[in-house]
Order: sequence, then structure tokens, then C-alpha cells
Amino acid sequence: MKRFFTWKCLLFGLLVVHVAFFLKMKHYLHRKSEHKQALSEVELRQNYRKSNLHNGCLRLGLHKPMVTQTDDIRQMLQQVKLLYSDKYKFFVCEIPKCGCSSINKLLLITEGIVNETNPQAVKSWLAHELGDKHLDLKNIKNVTEIQKRLDTYQKLIIVRDPLYRLLSAYINKLEHEYPWNRGFAKISKNIHQQFVKNETGKLASFGEFLSYLTEKNEYDRHWELYHKLCLPCSISYDYIAHIETIDDDMVDFMDKLAITNITFPRNYEKSKQTNTDTFERYIDEVPENLVKGIRKKYKTDFDLFGFK
Repeated sequence: MKRFFTWKCLLFGLLVVHVAFFLKMKHYLHRKSEHKQALSEVELRQNYRKSNLHNGCLRLGLHKPMVTQTDDIRQMLQQVKLLYSDKYKFFVCEIPKCGCSSINKLLLITEGIVNETNPQAVKSWLAHELGDKHLDLKNIKNVTEIQKRLDTYQKLIIVRDPLYRLLSAYINKLEHEYPWNRGFAKISKNIHQQFVKNETGKLASFGEFLSYLTEKNEYDRHWELYHKLCLPCSISYDYIAHIETIDDDMVDFMDKLAITNITFPRNYEKSKQTNTDTFERYIDEVPENLVKGIRKKYKTDFDLFGFK
């Protein structure tokens, strides 16, 4: 009888182990299936973005072959700021207010230019200063070396809804006057004075900023059009990331290039990011016809990158 109970306990124990193993494997396979599904969604999104960009360039008559002559390459790099990684063999077109501080921080660490492992520990002003000096493709003196990278490196561009970008630029550069942005504060005051003649010294409202953009062709890099900053109809970008899906996009992009032990940093904590609530609060104060005017002004960017 004692031996019978011993075997019974042993069989019960084996059954428990098998059930636990089965449940664990079921959970693992479920997670693996979810992971594959998530990856396929990212890949489908990339296929759509690249197809939409290619077709848009053809439809709008903007497609031009990439320049190859020395003088043309030098001239292009005065217009297009390309940050490069020799370690991982890719470059990215830098667009202000589209994760440019974050990409500078990432590259400074992966290239070993700063002795840090945490991107958040790198100050944004320092990231841009060092990025200008060490990561800008135009600083390479040998044009043959530049051409080699243009021909063989993976090409990344990061964009966002143009209206959200304009609001982000306004909040960061024009809404307030700080010791570090007096140049932009002067621009803001000049914009305000164009619409309210009797007032001097006041900063522009968001609506005045948008009115200025619809009426003037004096652009700053922080609100210049994507297709002028990055020439996406000439440079064949292999990967198109959106700020709206930046976490998934950059995990996928970095995984493809085997960039490990580091994550793409968010330059601002969520509470300070230009989110939907912030956008709605500002845009509600702007006349509808003015929003339509901005959409018309930036229509090419909306169309090329699939924003509605």
C-alpha cells in the first residue's frame, strides 16, 4: 500500500510538471506569435511608406536622380544635413523637431564619441555641438569617401505630422523668451509686429506664426519643408520612421543593423511632448481657413509621407 501511494505521488508530481511545462510553452508560443505579428505590422507599415513616397515623387514630378559630381555633392550637403555612422553603416537626414536631438545622442554613443552608455545623460546642446563636429557627412574632406557612403550605407529619415512639428517648433523656439533662444525670440517679436503694428516687444501667438508661414517664404530649418531639407525624391531612403510610431520603428531599424545594448532615447518626458491634447488646445484657437492654408503650404510633405 505504501509503495502504491509512493507511485501515485510520483505520477501526480510528473503530471504537475508536464502541465506546468505545457502552460509555459503555450505562453511562450503565444508571445512569439504576438512578436511576429507586431514585426509584420512594422514591416507592412514600412512597405506602405516607401511605396507611398516613391509614387508621390513620380506623381508630383519631383523624382530626380541622386547627384554624383563633386561640386553637386558638396552643394547638396549644404542643403541636406546627413549624420552618419561608420560603425553601423547608415546615415540619417537630420530634421529639427523630428527626433534630431535623440538621433545625435544615439550616434555619439554608438560611435564612441562620448564616454556614456545612457543617451539621457548627454545634454541636448552638447549632442548638437558634437554632432555638428563629428557626425555631419559634409565634414569628410574626400568626396570619394562621401560618395562611397551615399552609395552603400542604409538611409534613414524621421518625420512627423507637419502640423504637430510646427507646433513643437513654436512652443520650443517662439512662444517664450529664454536666455538661450534670444535669436528666436527676436524672430517671434518681428512676426507679432507684422500682424499687430502698434505693439512692440510681444511674442507671436501660434496663429500669427502660422499666418506668417502662409504669407512668407522666409524659412528656418525648424519649419522648412521635409522635401527641401532631405530631398526624399532624389535620395532613396531605406527606412522611414514616424515620430508617431518612433518606438516600434527604431526598435525595428536598430534590430536590422544589430545595434544592441542601447535604446532610442526620447528627448522629452511624455508630459512635455507635443501630444494630441496639447495640439488640440492650440489648434482650437486657430481659424479653420488658416489651418487649411498651412495644409496647402505643406501639402507636398503631407502627401509624400502619408499624413492626412
